[in-house]
Amino acid sequence: MFDNLGDILTLLHQASQQPLPQPPLDAFRLRVFCSDFRAARRWIWRALERSPAAFHLRCDNDDPLAYLREKWPSFPDLVLHRHGGAYMCRLRTVHLSGLTLSSDFVDKVTASPVLEELHLEDCRYEFCRLASRSLKKLFMNRCGPEYLTGTLVLAVPRIVSLRINGRRSSLPVTLEGEMPSLVTASLAHWAGDLGFLCSLHHARSLDLSGFSATALLVDDEPQDDGPVFRNLRTLVLNACDLGAEGQVLRRFLRNAPGLETLTLRDCTFAGGSGSGSKKRKRT
Repeated sequence: MFDNLGDILTLLHQASQQPLPQPPLDAFRLRVFCSDFRAARRWIWRALERSPAAFHLRCDNDDPLAYLREKWPSFPDLVLHRHGGAYMCRLRTVHLSGLTLSSDFVDKVTASPVLEELHLEDCRYEFCRLASRSLKKLFMNRCGPEYLTGTLVLAVPRIVSLRINGRRSSLPVTLEGEMPSLVTASLAHWAGDLGFLCSLHHARSLDLSGFSATALLVDDEPQDDGPVFRNLRTLVLNACDLGAEGQVLRRFLRNAPGLETLTLRDCTFAGGSGSGSKKRKRT
């Protein structure tokens, strides 16, 4: 019954002799329970045959412990491996949630020459490098590795907006090459440390959560005063340790000469109490 409904919704009618040519889809959106994913695969690959420009797939599971017993559905899986690659050339927007992203995800999805937005939420990944020469927006929320160790390498030279809020088990992130077009970046502390923050020096807006003073400060060597954020206009620090006598804050203010708005939320000083919530603007 549901398969037949899927055929109708994806407009895969056939003429009496020859299949009718099908126009490409503007967007395909599907929300399904994990237990129903096997049946939904037929809808998914048939939608991909229509070369959608936007692809949204969310897999829900009411049991938070289900992953401990059985892997979340894989994308792309064996069915999509046969059908998906050639039909992803128009993909501009991809939103995925509650899935295991297989090792060929980068080859099948992010290799789309026109992909501009990738939104991943509650996903597990089986790759250690994500590369795209066209990607402009990357959002990763509560995503973590399936079994990998090491680092997750990003090679996204045209990125404009970067948001990474991982699990504590997530791989730290490193950058391959520059991101000269970066405008906004938002990171939680397990995304990386100062080494990765140095790669964000082109950003105009920076939002950092849960970073320790150690992760935000370089060694106290006079010749190495940390990254300079010449374009930075807005800085938000959430639950960060500002260091002894506010070292972190003082260094940011010194290295961001164009900073206009500074917001502190529940930050602490080393050995001190929380700073509460404050927002200040430079004049």
